[in-house]
Amino acid sequence: MKNQENAPQPDYLEDLNSDHRGSGIEVELGIEAPAEIREPFDPEKIDVKTKPMTVDLIMARVREGDGEIDLMPDFQRRAGIWDETRKSRLIESLLLRIPLPVFYVAADQNDRWSVVDGLQRITTLKEFIHDEVLALQGLEFLHDLKGKRFSDLSRQMQRRIQETEITVHIIQPGTPSAVMFNIFKRINTGGLPLSAQEIRHAIKQGPSTRLLKQLADSRPFKEATRGSINDERMADRECVLRFCAFYLTSPQQYTSGDLDAFLLQTMDRINFASSTEIEDLSQAFDRAMNRAKAILGKFAFRKYYGIQFRLSPINKALFESWSIHLANLSTEEATALEANKDGLLLQFADLMTNYRFIDSISTSTGTSANVKLRFNTIGELIQGALHA
Repeated sequence: MKNQENAPQPDYLEDLNSDHRGSGIEVELGIEAPAEIREPFDPEKIDVKTKPMTVDLIMARVREGDGEIDLMPDFQRRAGIWDETRKSRLIESLLLRIPLPVFYVAADQNDRWSVVDGLQRITTLKEFIHDEVLALQGLEFLHDLKGKRFSDLSRQMQRRIQETEITVHIIQPGTPSAVMFNIFKRINTGGLPLSAQEIRHAIKQGPSTRLLKQLADSRPFKEATRGSINDERMADRECVLRFCAFYLTSPQQYTSGDLDAFLLQTMDRINFASSTEIEDLSQAFDRAMNRAKAILGKFAFRKYYGIQFRLSPINKALFESWSIHLANLSTEEATALEANKDGLLLQFADLMTNYRFIDSISTSTGTSANVKLRFNTIGELIQGALHA
């Protein structure tokens, strides 16, 4: 077998060791706090039912498949964050009759469930009872069960696990998206709470989630961002969604200042879009990414201060601003801008001394004023370079 370490890597991974580590995305200030409910909601539309169940009934949904309970396959990296010992001790808790925390799920019109809180627990139960890939280890009390799988247990122990009673809170269909988003943010209590994009992914399944995955996995996106965005928390898909949002709705028409609601509305819009509209969106995105690579090179979507020894992380606000303008250029304009890319970067470095602009891409980036400021400023920068 050839040494994998010496295998050639895609161009976009070149010099990756100089890139920002971690998520690969610059942290935005002022928009990550849980969204406040600013408007009164009709209490009749906020419907969360509590249902007593057993572990076996949950496993019945798993066995049936067909989406009866969605364990979010796109989250499997997250689903695997529990080690074997922690999983085994969950099973040990059931055998010791220690009650489990409540579960939260969101139901759709066909009573299919998406797990809001309890993904790790249900995944562990599935691995032990249904898949039988989990062998118990690291148990605190029941040491005699070390190495055993579900089928190795006595029928009495199997029944004790299957008949364990659990409480499930079911968010009913019809609950307004903004309220459901708020519920998700407040109740997911696992060791790694869901990110905003993971929440949007969970409650807006359909063409939108498929499109975001497709574009985030695309070569143009990977090359433009140099493969530097960690996809485990869906930061890459949020970048794609922000492009879609401002491509479908002009930044000048963005007035609410509620970016979370705006992005949710965009996913709704994509879910009901025609195949022609989705194809146009895909082509525009690829066009923007290819042009970003050709014109901005390794500094695409990053703060740039001239000669740098280390690349800044991807900045979501700059991703929006640059990508939308690049997508909307004519072929002739894109060619002219590429010919003057060195001059464009010099002007961009000068722009990075403008504290008001820096504020618009760093703090409270979801406000209407900051959105308009950064889009207008990048637009003026591009036009200046085209007419230099």
